[in-house]
Amino acid sequence: MGFWGSVGSFFSGVASGIGRIASGVSSFVSGAISTIGNLASKVIPSFLSGIAGKAFGLLKGISGIMTGPLGPILGPIIVDLLVKVIVKVISKIAEESEVVEKNERPEEIGYRLEEADKHEDWKRRDEFKSFKEYYAYLKEQIPAEEIDAARIKENFGAYSVLGMQAEVRAIEEKLNMHIPKTSLIEIGRSAMEIKEVQAFIRAFDELGYKNLSISEYLKGTLPAGELERITAALLDAMKLYFPEKSEQDLLTRLNEMRKASNDDKILVSIYKDELQEEYGAEIQQAKQSGDLPKDAEKILNDVGFKATPKAEATT
Repeated sequence: MGFWGSVGSFFSGVASGIGRIASGVSSFVSGAISTIGNLASKVIPSFLSGIAGKAFGLLKGISGIMTGPLGPILGPIIVDLLVKVIVKVISKIAEESEVVEKNERPEEIGYRLEEADKHEDWKRRDEFKSFKEYYAYLKEQIPAEEIDAARIKENFGAYSVLGMQAEVRAIEEKLNMHIPKTSLIEIGRSAMEIKEVQAFIRAFDELGYKNLSISEYLKGTLPAGELERITAALLDAMKLYFPEKSEQDLLTRLNEMRKASNDDKILVSIYKDELQEEYGAEIQQAKQSGDLPKDAEKILNDVGFKATPKAEATT
């Protein structure tokens, strides 16, 4: 249970509960931020420190959810679900963009990048034409059988985000388009599908943008004329990726994304099914015992959260 490592095993042998799970996820997030922050603060700049700096900024931005309206219970859990989506989507786009080989694991990418940074005698990223070639070299230096699985398990969240951020850099190089942390956060907040992100990339590219300004678009901070241009281009792109959907369906989805960008309650509603499936039993127990904060309980009630049959059976 959870993205940030072996949360399930972490809680084995101790009393279960949504508060403990949220606290555990929060601790893992804080640990990942600390680990990545240390890598980013290296005195001598390197490819790893540059990637770590981006990853640090991303995690700091996402972690604000834990101190916002969702609070210390729902906040960490939503962060956990949100980061999983970002890593999954970016890794798939990296694969389809052919900037990495198929089925590369982002946590192994992060692990190898950290190991490479310790070896001054190894070749550096700038000695290769592409990240794909560089990573092929790192796989030769660190074969699969030499990977420290225990260390990856212990630092799973940090390594995964590092690897994902390296994939972002590779995608940027391939597309000649900057992908800011705010756009990555929006991908998570709206639980975007891979094709939806590809539609955004296609639309912005066709309009000549060199910055994937998803956040600015969804929050409506661009000039009105630009918002209209992007919407038209985005609808055309989405129709290519989702030919089975009507224009109204696509407009409805875009409107949901806009709401999720600005409203944490909508964010919870988007992840309602995952909350029920992965944490339904613990949330139900917390509600019945009165341990769930009233504000959090109200948000869950407002979005129509209901315990799964399995959750109800365990209470």
